[in-house]
Amino acid sequence: MNVVLPGALVLLMMVCGASLGPLCISSTAMAQDWPFQRLTEAITRDMVKSAIIDSRNEGIRVPLNRDKDKDRILFNFKHRVRVLYEQEFSESYIVRDSPELLIAVVGPAGKFLLECSEAIRKMEPSCDKIKWTPEASVIVTPKTLNSPDIIRVALQSHGKTILPTFNGLALHEMSTATGEKRLIHRGEIRYPIAAFESGGEAILTLIPEAGKNIVNRFAGRSIQ
Repeated sequence: MNVVLPGALVLLMMVCGASLGPLCISSTAMAQDWPFQRLTEAITRDMVKSAIIDSRNEGIRVPLNRDKDKDRILFNFKHRVRVLYEQEFSESYIVRDSPELLIAVVGPAGKFLLECSEAIRKMEPSCDKIKWTPEASVIVTPKTLNSPDIIRVALQSHGKTILPTFNGLALHEMSTATGEKRLIHRGEIRYPIAAFESGGEAILTLIPEAGKNIVNRFAGRSIQ
């Protein structure tokens, strides 16, 4: 069944698909053995520019207009983080990725890099106009009409309930090529990035209209 997602948050679906799966960290990869260094906006923007220059120097044609251009820039960015900060970088933390539903958490640097890579795919001249989001974003993306309808998201960190700074989880109409339609929640919920800092356990709970809650623990992991 082919589903049309009008205005959907499909960016993560593109990046976390079969071709780019290694770029997204799964919920089973909890261990973090490297020292954590948060990437600031200035550092992230400078490193993206350097990664683009590196890619062009490696022979990628200008303007950047192919998926492999995007992939190479992502690779070079991650390589720079590894060399300069001795840590691995993942654009997103996948809470659930099933045929029906994608739920991911992205930090400020991860979201900027994802949006920048999409701008590159669209042959934008640069990533300078992309806005920096200082919070962590929980992104809920239903894939089919049969997806669980996530009606509420809750976060606890260090034993306290954390209120969102922005809640864009709302009903949207999904439709198929055969004309079937359904109203289902999708969108982005933002929380203070400090809620996901190492040193405590952040518990993210996604509550569907029916069925079991989806609970994920972020013990000892920080979100970039």
